[in-house]
Parts: sequence; structure tokens; C-alpha cells
Amino acid sequence: MNEPMTPRASRSTCAAVLALALLVGCEQPAPKTGADDTSARATSTSAQASSTAAPDGASAELTEIAITKRYPAVGDKRATTQVGVSQRKTDISGPKGKLSKESTETTRHERSEECLAVDGKRCTKLTVTYAKSQKKVATKDGKTEETQLPHAGQTFNVELKGDSVTVTDAGGKSPPAATLDAVMADLDSMAGDVQVLEALPEKVKIGDSLDGVAKVLASQASAGERPPASLETKVTVKAIKDGGSKKVVVLDVAFSFVLDDAESGSKSQVTTQGTFELRADTGLPVKRELKGPMKVTFDGTGKSKLTGTIEGQLSTTWADSYSF
Repeated sequence: MNEPMTPRASRSTCAAVLALALLVGCEQPAPKTGADDTSARATSTSAQASSTAAPDGASAELTEIAITKRYPAVGDKRATTQVGVSQRKTDISGPKGKLSKESTETTRHERSEECLAVDGKRCTKLTVTYAKSQKKVATKDGKTEETQLPHAGQTFNVELKGDSVTVTDAGGKSPPAATLDAVMADLDSMAGDVQVLEALPEKVKIGDSLDGVAKVLASQASAGERPPASLETKVTVKAIKDGGSKKVVVLDVAFSFVLDDAESGSKSQVTTQGTFELRADTGLPVKRELKGPMKVTFDGTGKSKLTGTIEGQLSTTWADSYSF
């Protein structure tokens, strides 16, 4: 592999990162597809306390479980798909005139990865392949523009050393800056999710406030070149599904943050709420949904001298499947 590039913090499955990326114009690759596969290699979790009988074909509901943690292994595979929708109303002015428009941006990303090496409790080398990564923008006047993002159809090698991340293409070369930024923004992989697994307590029950998980998500969302000026994260156990050898913990998740950008002279405010469904044995996501309002205010102090607002709604869904 090439020498590591400038160290950057690996970003998480946290959707606050997605919202930040959307607001500052970074293209965000895809998380997630599928449901949860079965494999004899998975470490099962043991049920605690009471469970309720489930109708035929449905998962039983538990009130409390003890967690036996299963860490990444060489050969682990993951498939992910993300669909994001951003509805925006733009009303801004600058030296070049005024821009007023309404648009809906839809992104879809399909990605697979395989763990090639493990150091301690996390995967440190993996290959990531993007089968699809595209963006479609539709305006109120009926115009539609579809774009394939720079990492679509490509495979990358990723190596983690501490907080330093090296990304190279299939030929071992550093990808162009735009492609690198897109891949870096998407490193919410099996490597990064170990932090969430570590933060899960030995036992969880419905109603628990998981402050440790909230702190991890907040820390991962704050890592990067533009950390938020303020960030509040809340995680509560909503339900526990008995999926046999793989229990699923359903979390109520809420993010609220403010991002100040002196270069553009803007302040971004985002509030999102939704649910994360995590495998109890790995901390890896099975399904996630987040949505909420966003507002960007330009005060005319940035290089572009823009004034005005961009307001709208963000909605993102992810789904994941695994070989283990």
C-alpha cells in the first residue's frame, strides 16, 4: 500500500455525519442492504428475564438480555444500502444575484466489504466495493438531473492504523481527492462499529438510557474537519427482538446539532430522530431510519458573501446484511 495520507478520524454509522455531509456539500456514499443472515460462526446472546410469545412467523419480544460480544474476524462480509432524500427550499442572494428554488435530492448507494485482517478487536484491513452510488436532483419545474458519484463501480483497499486511515484503489494508488473524500465519509464499517459494540453494557433492558453508546456516536460525529459547534445525542432502548441466535436491540435515537462554518459564513441546524436496530452480538446495524428538519443560514460574512437560507427535511434509511 502507499504511505498513509494525512490522518483522519474514521467516521461512524452515525447519521449525524450524513447530515453534516449533506449540509456542507460532501457526497456521502452508501450504507446498507438486506436483513440479517445466519451462520454457525455467530456468537449467540442469552435471553434474560421475561419474553412474550410471538405469533407464527414473528420474532418474540424480550424485556432484557445479556450480551456476549462477537468481534470481527477475517473473512467477514457485509452488504449495505443507503437511500437518502433531502427536500430543500433555497432562497439566497450574493454578488452574482439571487437564487430561489425548490428541489428534492435522492441518493442511493450499494456497497459490499470484506475483512482481510484483524488486530485485536477490530478489522484493520478490508476491501470495499461500490456497486452503485448515484444522486438524482429534481426541481419544482420538472427538471431532473442524475449523476453517478466518483466512487461508483470501484473497489478500494482500506487500512486502519490507530486513527489514521489509508485508502487506495484496486491498483494500489491513491484515488482522486473527490473519490477519497467520498470513501472516507463512508467508513462506518465493521471496523468503526466496534466502538458501538464496546459501549454496549453487559445487560440491556427496555427503557435503558445508553449514555455510553450516545457518547460514542457523538464523538464519531464530531470527528472530522468540521466538528459541530454543539451536539446533543440521546439513545434509549425501545425494544428487544428475539431472533434466535441473533438478538436485535431496537434503539430510539435523537441527534440535535449546530454547525458553524466561517468560510461560507453559514450556520446549520439539524434535528433528526428515528430508530437503530443493532445486532446484540456485534453492535452492527441491521436497519436504521432517521428524519428531521434542517436549516442553513448565511450571514454574508463568508468568502461567497451569501445571505439567506436553505430549509428543508432530511430522511435517510439504511439496511445491512452479513455473512456471519
